[in-house]
Amino acid sequence: MIFLARRDNVELEAVVQLLGEDWLIAVTGGDRPHIGAAAIGIPHQGMECTVSGKSTASVFNIPGHRDGMVAEYFAKQISAEVQRNVVAVCGIHFNEFSVEKKELVLELSRNLCKDIIMYMNNR
Repeated sequence: MIFLARRDNVELEAVVQLLGEDWLIAVTGGDRPHIGAAAIGIPHQGMECTVSGKSTASVFNIPGHRDGMVAEYFAKQISAEVQRNVVAVCGIHFNEFSVEKKELVLELSRNLCKDIIMYMNNR
């Protein structure tokens, strides 16, 4: 399934795939989509965890890339919400970047994540 979020000159795309009971998400956008980071989100489950709706994530950044924050957000939010393992791969690059564009990317990422969670919960 493909999800899009756009505003002004910024567009993000998320490709979501179910792998057995786990989810794979690729979030890309900007002038040069790529792989800049990957995060794996694992929901807290079992007797040792008394808090439901939480997860933990491990993030792997390619040196020089700053995509880990978005990858971690998707992995943690989605794994906590749907209680499944989630791998999120992220690569968003803009040739001209500003604080305003960064804030817009983060807002669009949150919107995409909400849409993805709604899709997963309604399957």
